Amino acid sequence: MRNEATGETHYYTAPVVISAIGQLNRPKRARIPGADAFTGPQFHTAEWDHSVDLTGKRVAIIGTGPSAGQVIPSIAPQVKSLHVYQRSPPHVLPRQDYEFSTMMKAVFRRVPFVQWFHHLYLYVDQELMPYRAVHFPSKENGLATMAARAHLESQIPPERQDLREKLTPNYAFGCKRPLFQDTFYPTFLRDNVNLTTAPPLRITEDSIVTAEGEVKIDVIIWATGFLTQDMLGHIDIRGHQGVSLRSQWGLVLLFPLPLHAPG
Repeated sequence: MRNEATGETHYYTAPVVISAIGQLNRPKRARIPGADAFTGPQFHTAEWDHSVDLTGKRVAIIGTGPSAGQVIPSIAPQVKSLHVYQRSPPHVLPRQDYEFSTMMKAVFRRVPFVQWFHHLYLYVDQELMPYRAVHFPSKENGLATMAARAHLESQIPPERQDLREKLTPNYAFGCKRPLFQDTFYPTFLRDNVNLTTAPPLRITEDSIVTAEGEVKIDVIIWATGFLTQDMLGHIDIRGHQGVSLRSQWGLVLLFPLPLHAPG
């Protein structure tokens, strides 16, 4: 292991190695030609540049994953125009946030086991059922798909069928992380928000080019996830006879275990 501060290299021998460096900690950007030529500010959602004022700017967000689901509704009201470049739409479910009333809090305090039963309900509803919805070709998976579709249709009106089609996933629920958002879909109904499903072909010094044309951009925000498959990151761990742990895990990634995806 190399000490970045002193430059010294240390070697450790251990019978057991536990990797605790995390998985969602190294941002990834899409490989789009010309990205380095862009002269305006650009940053990843995980490395937000708070010095950049987005007010009145023409902003591009590349990606529609969980971080984009939070950023898109929050910045749309302040930017001049927001151009969202989507590779595949997410399944979106309502947040279902609620507050406990004063009476319910009093019941929790005074009536035995009520709070425990509520906790059990939350476990079944938000842990057990979602697990079955994601990992099994189950009734719950079908119900989750129906719920996501109903949420989409309740927030995007029938006269915007073009937008409904763009935002409808063509893969089974659970194959990608779903979003729990109440404000994601309505944001695309704003006049200053444009959803583009054509992939970016290249980035110039002040624009993004797709098959549909060229759009002038002031700021690019990358919402393109993380390097999730390289589990060890920059750490090189070697075992018996100098065999690299990364090379062994690489074999697992090339021939993964048959983890089931619904559908």
